[in-house]
Amino acid sequence: MPKKLISILLLVCLLPCLLLAETKANLKGKIIILDPGHGGSDSGATTAKLIEKNLNLEVALRLEKLLTEAKAAVYLTRRDDRDVSLVERVRFFHKYQVDAVISLHHNAKPYDPAADEVAVYRPSFPTPEAKRLANLISSELVKATGNPRGALGPANYYILENSRDLPIVIAEPYYLTHEKHIKLLQDSATLDLEAEAYFNALILFFDPTER
Repeated sequence: MPKKLISILLLVCLLPCLLLAETKANLKGKIIILDPGHGGSDSGATTAKLIEKNLNLEVALRLEKLLTEAKAAVYLTRRDDRDVSLVERVRFFHKYQVDAVISLHHNAKPYDPAADEVAVYRPSFPTPEAKRLANLISSELVKATGNPRGALGPANYYILENSRDLPIVIAEPYYLTHEKHIKLLQDSATLDLEAEAYFNALILFFDPTER
């Protein structure tokens, strides 16, 4: 095989790896807070086999691993099953010169078991960055889950309304009241895909060419 052709083939094979390394570099040194919703005495939504507070933490820990491997500085509002008040969470958000805050949740609508959309919320009167982060996370979660886009906009939640100065979102990509979602969420691969969707959104968020 001619040397020139070998060189071209090697370049084609290496290009995806080089591009991935370059995009991950966007995260280096970024300060990101992950907020696994609920915890302790607050279980969030529950089913016979799933508890929301546990799912939220499992996805957050998976996402933390991806981010730390990309050299981001990652802080979690909780690392285990404990009570963390909304006031404590907001105080924690403002403890650092944070570049992004994601509050991870999973939804439930007992009155509408067919509900299956991805919901992403930001503060009212958000910073432009909060609005952009919400759009990117919504888009990536829709791609990863195959669920339709649902709510995307402001919501009157305490942690959002008391963090209007921050690039912050609350995201809920699956429903613990949807039969198919309940089955999916019992598979660790689903949680991996969810974490990767947040990770991809953050890569785009910090990509200077995307601004």
